[in-house]
Amino acid sequence: MASSFFLTAQFLSLCLWVGTSFALVVLVAPIVLKQVSSERSAGMLMSDILLRYSGIFIANALFLIVTFLFQSMVLSPFMGMKLRLATALVSLALFVALYDKYVLARKIHILREKMAEIRSEEFVNHDDRREFSRLRRHSMLLFMLNFVLGIAVIVVLIFNI
Repeated sequence: MASSFFLTAQFLSLCLWVGTSFALVVLVAPIVLKQVSSERSAGMLMSDILLRYSGIFIANALFLIVTFLFQSMVLSPFMGMKLRLATALVSLALFVALYDKYVLARKIHILREKMAEIRSEEFVNHDDRREFSRLRRHSMLLFMLNFVLGIAVIVVLIFNI
């Protein structure tokens, strides 16, 4: 009974991780970019959405790590090895999400405030604008890395790897 509860909760947790990441990139982002009047406003809206999602993701990843560690202690050595690999992947994803939320997001927020003070004719070639674009790309790459790590966790758990 307890093992089926863990498996169901882990399955739902993985669905939340991978499904929400996929929905944000494929469904939400294109609609926001089309519907919002300026690219800057769309970027701010997507940034806010992704920051909220990363908070949910961090709690979700912690839940997965705790349940995987618990299961690896009570299951066979072969299953324990799979769960340790899955735990390592989730831990990496958690580290990436924490870095993105608490380091990159803070830098992006500071640059966004600085750029709000810059006049529009200075905005295009300004160093802060280039740094802001670089950090945003970096943040999106980390988001996509977390998506790929989620798929990797599912592959490890489903197949005998």
